[in-house]
Order: sequence, then C-alpha cells, then structure tokens
Amino acid sequence: MSIQTWKFLEEPPMALQGKFDIVHIRLIGVTIDHDPVPAIRNIALLLKPHGYLQWEEMDLTQTVIATANDTVKADAVTRMDALTKTHGARVWVAEIPQTLGKNGFYNVKRFDVQPDMALLKFSTDMHVLAWAEIAANQPEGERKEHFTKMIEEVKEETGKGVGHEVAKLVFSARKVE
Repeated sequence: MSIQTWKFLEEPPMALQGKFDIVHIRLIGVTIDHDPVPAIRNIALLLKPHGYLQWEEMDLTQTVIATANDTVKADAVTRMDALTKTHGARVWVAEIPQTLGKNGFYNVKRFDVQPDMALLKFSTDMHVLAWAEIAANQPEGERKEHFTKMIEEVKEETGKGVGHEVAKLVFSARKVE
C-alpha cells in the first residue's frame, strides 16, 4: 500500500490515471463553490473503464438538533446550524446524479442517509472542530471573534446535552468506457 497526495481540482498525475476500480470521495463539496465538473472530470481520470465512484456529501437540508431534555437550551447550536447551512450550502450537490450522467458516468444512484442519533455526539464534535478550523483561518477582527464566541457557546451547550446531526447523500456511479 502507498499513499500519495493530489489536489483534485487539478489533473491527477499520469501514474494515477486509469489505475483504480473504485474511488471513494467524501465531503469535498465544502471546497467547491459553484461548479463540480472540473473535480468530476479529474476524479474520473483515476478510474479504469467501468470503474465505480462513490461520493458522500452532507445534506444540509436535513439537520437535527436534539437536547437531553426540555430545559436545555440550544441557541448556539441553532446558530451554528444556520451558519453551516449558509456557509456550506452547495446548490449543485442535489444535482450530482445529473452532473455525473452528463460527464462520463452511467448507472448513477442516489442514497439518502438519515441522521443517526447514535452518532449525535460524534457529529456534533466534528461540526465544532470544523467551525474551529474556519475561525482559526479568519483574519483578526469581528468575524473571527463572532465565530470563536459561537464555538465556546456551542461547547457549553453540548456539555449540557445538546447535539447536532446532518443527513448524508451518497451517490454511486460507473465510469463509461
């Protein structure tokens, strides 16, 4: 086994092209603002003819905020959820099947995976870590302070029993050729 890095918005090295029966990608949507086609074309180059692509993204239209009981407030987690939906919303995600079909894939399938309450703590921690990374990469100023304060409030609420989970969209397809 070997590990190699590659920027998927660039064409993969020749040594990787046409080498894989299966390629699994996950949560790359946060790095693509408007047009996933360049990424799809580059990822397709990795696959052998009739190879499989499996792609998982967050479905920000389906989120769950849960509390341990009715006395626990979820104000900060609700704000985090709203910011996640606006900051991470990618309209094109719902159109992945059609986009794959127009860009060299067939037998495209979509699977909707509902939020799993057993993963609530894990999912919440992952969202907090993602927002901490976003906050850390902000220039000094009001926006960075706002994100940092929100993260601290979310941590306080999660310590009292608040959780946040997002549904997933999973797509599978086969490469033409």
